[in-house]
Amino acid sequence: MRKHLLAYLAALAVLLALDALWLGLIASSWYDAAIGHLSAEVPAWGAAAAFYLIFPVGVMVFVVQPDSDQTLGKVAVRGALFGFFAYATYNLTNLATLADWPTGQPTSRCLT
Repeated sequence: MRKHLLAYLAALAVLLALDALWLGLIASSWYDAAIGHLSAEVPAWGAAAAFYLIFPVGVMVFVVQPDSDQTLGKVAVRGALFGFFAYATYNLTNLATLADWPTGQPTSRCLT
């Protein structure tokens, strides 16, 4: 049980760190320029908390698998694939259901 809890906490910590980096530093101006008109004035903190508590479970089940003897390389590849499928689901669903969902690359104007 301890091994599973540690794996969950590690997955949660990595997710929070990467999201803070991406949403806080790297892509915030691009998101504001591209989809700012879709953004809520105040985030739905309950939904955000639910996501951050649930997503690491998916990482554990489909990537880390703490009961198996995987190599770091296999975990990295499975993690990259899991992230790709998660973000593809997000972006393709939004593209299919929302008007004006941006499809292009961020411009230098959006990244300043």
